[in-house]
Amino acid sequence: MAAPRMLVASGSLDGVDHERFAPNELFHEAVWTKVVLTQQDVPQNFVTWIKSWGGECRLEVRITARLLAERRILVTVNGKLFEGDSESTSDLAEEKTESVVVPRGQPVPFRMSLFNSGILGGGGDSGTIDLTFTNSIAEED
Repeated sequence: MAAPRMLVASGSLDGVDHERFAPNELFHEAVWTKVVLTQQDVPQNFVTWIKSWGGECRLEVRITARLLAERRILVTVNGKLFEGDSESTSDLAEEKTESVVVPRGQPVPFRMSLFNSGILGGGGDSGTIDLTFTNSIAEED
């Protein structure tokens, strides 16, 4: 069995609700979370952030981590940007899934940008996931 590893994700979530005739509505929130991984090759969903702003935009972020050989961690980020008539809209503007391998002892920056490029009502809205992942030994309490 692999030694337990701690994955820390820290950074920010940002959004722009583009307004044609008024100032854009902006969203910014610092985020931080951690998970301890003890079993190799077992994916673990460890955080979901759902943030809304501007009355019509929502950013959903889901992060999965999996402990690999050589104490590396595979991190998969799924990001979704919704834009519609309300913050609870089901109108998906863009979805992306990207993965990075986080070696032990070396921070790995990660950025994902999502856009609503629709011409009618809502073009120009965006969401950005800006994180740094670190992989360290899990200390016992």
